[in-house]
Amino acid sequence: MKESGSKVFVKNITISEADAKKLVFEIQDGSISSYDKRLPLTLDYVKPTTGGLKSIYDVYTESFDSFRVINMNGNFTNLYAQYLINLQNDISEDPLDLTWNNWKYKNDSVNTLDLRDTYGRITGIKAESVLVPGKIYLGGSYNDGKPVYENVDILVQKAGWYVTSGDANITENKVGKLNFTNLDNTRKYTFRVYGSRFAGNHCSTLRLKVNDKYTTFYYQGKGAGSIVVEDVSPIKSIIEMVFISNKTEGDLINKGSAGVSWIEVDEHMSGSDPGIHDVFIKSAGLKDTPEGSTTTRDVLVHVSTFGESDAYRVCESSTDINTLPWVPTEVGVFDFHYTISASFGEKTILVQVRNKYTESNVKEFKCTYLDPHVPT
Repeated sequence: MKESGSKVFVKNITISEADAKKLVFEIQDGSISSYDKRLPLTLDYVKPTTGGLKSIYDVYTESFDSFRVINMNGNFTNLYAQYLINLQNDISEDPLDLTWNNWKYKNDSVNTLDLRDTYGRITGIKAESVLVPGKIYLGGSYNDGKPVYENVDILVQKAGWYVTSGDANITENKVGKLNFTNLDNTRKYTFRVYGSRFAGNHCSTLRLKVNDKYTTFYYQGKGAGSIVVEDVSPIKSIIEMVFISNKTEGDLINKGSAGVSWIEVDEHMSGSDPGIHDVFIKSAGLKDTPEGSTTTRDVLVHVSTFGESDAYRVCESSTDINTLPWVPTEVGVFDFHYTISASFGEKTILVQVRNKYTESNVKEFKCTYLDPHVPT
């Protein structure tokens, strides 16, 4: 185990009694940083000559290095994923850290973003800026924010989006709004909004409404600050985030604009969610040909899997399967059409499946393409 490249002493490793797919690492108390430091935690493993880590599929784990894991140190039980959204303007440079979802501001148009979590998984969640001219819109972007957070990239802190200001204190006649869609209704989401803009002497306050939950305090748009709304449940797979920005109390003429630099979204599983989304091919072969031979090129490849899949790819050993596109299929379908190469003889077939969370192992099997004109 390593944190930011520094080794962490592991005292013991056991298999979780509650979930045989999980390993429990026992480490010295205080030997890793708290979750909010957002330091990368990775695992390395070297497969021994004999024995080693064996999965519930009766397969030994191969060697790997720099495998990033979720740090749940602290009050983040059942954390499934985190999404980092970097709000930018047209001239903003992307940070080197690829865990950020970089989102360019678009003037007077609906703007959507496919979110990728900090471990590179694309789960189908989307963010969309809502536009209703004169009432619901985000009022521009900037690139002159002042960095104040030690552990956040300067490029992230410099850029951001202005928040539309209402005409009087604590009103919602003009607001900015983002919708998060394709969320899991069984889960809860925590939103953290950060601002780092210094915009002069007269600035607006800012608060959030996420679905029907309001923040209980404001922060001044001219300075650094953050707002948190916790444990929000989606309604029909959607969460609405409304930015409410108003003139500073007592100042109804001169004002600046509140600014938002980035947003962090935490996705938490419920206690009843097993959190197992793996898919694993246990066996594969040609359908209805127990001898593994065929006299036709068009065949059905049958797989037996643990877990669900919604796409597949098949090839022969002469092709790199990682270069092939995925073919969509229905969940619960285990027979895939494939055309084998024209030459007669033995073939090595490779097959792989995936779902929206993960890709399976690559399973190979052999079959023989026989000349139909030659008696067997």
